[in-house]
Amino acid sequence: INLFANVGMLSDDLWATTGRVFYVGNVAVPGGVVGSDTSGAHGDSPQRPFSTLDYAIGQCVASRGDTIVVLPGHSETAVAAAIAVDIAGIRIIGLGNGRNKPAFERSGTIDLFDVSVANVRLHNLRLLDTADTAGALLNVSGADLKITNCVFEHSVGPLVALTVASGAARLHIEGCLFLGTAAGPDVAIDFESSGSDNPIIRNCMFNYDASTGCDLGVIRANADTVQGGLIEGCTFLKVDTVAIDMNSSASISDGIVRDCRFLATAALTSIEDIVDVGGYLFFECYAHDATNATTAAARVPIGTVS
Repeated sequence: INLFANVGMLSDDLWATTGRVFYVGNVAVPGGVVGSDTSGAHGDSPQRPFSTLDYAIGQCVASRGDTIVVLPGHSETAVAAAIAVDIAGIRIIGLGNGRNKPAFERSGTIDLFDVSVANVRLHNLRLLDTADTAGALLNVSGADLKITNCVFEHSVGPLVALTVASGAARLHIEGCLFLGTAAGPDVAIDFESSGSDNPIIRNCMFNYDASTGCDLGVIRANADTVQGGLIEGCTFLKVDTVAIDMNSSASISDGIVRDCRFLATAALTSIEDIVDVGGYLFFECYAHDATNATTAAARVPIGTVS
């Protein structure tokens, strides 16, 4: 079976490739067998896939356009060492919907995924937590990473879902869900360095309604200036502190936040209760105070403050 045979060319070339296609799956598909990390005998067909993503990454060649397709229901639990995405230009595409998306769950104080190279694409994966607070679900230091339709789920740990290190310029996150399931998370996306300019975060849901929110900020860049950023069309639920913290810059031209909605857990009295804007300009954004949900005073338009 060729999963690419009847797939049209998508507008963002998710499926188009000039490289090899490898398959990963530890749940047998009809007519197939459970995956095995055996090069030559497995990997080229969904009926005979590799069993782990890490092994499949090791079979790729940098900048050839290789694609790894992770089959529905695939699960890797107790991952004890970071899955090193260290081959430039590859795509890792998960198949499945909801809880049938490929799932990866870390064990211990590690970064579950570590993307250290440029031009990588991650699509339709579930990255799951443990109670260990250190580390992250994904750490990125490679430029031009694109993450689409993925789920980042953390409870007591890790404290940060996605860490953005120096070198991770032009990060693009779209259509993702950041889900808090218990009290404990500090930050959803943490920009740790000024070497991570020009990010795009679009149409994402930050849902911490089942916990007590993020303790330090949902999206944060308080260590260095992050310039040229766009945060657009996002929804923030159960915000118990500032949702967007860009207080590292005194400039007024670092980036734009537009068309976002915020639900706060405490009474809102001013814009500063929900954002620390730094050098970012806000357009068409609103915050709502859940404690006074029926009063007009609970709804606060967020504009740019000096």
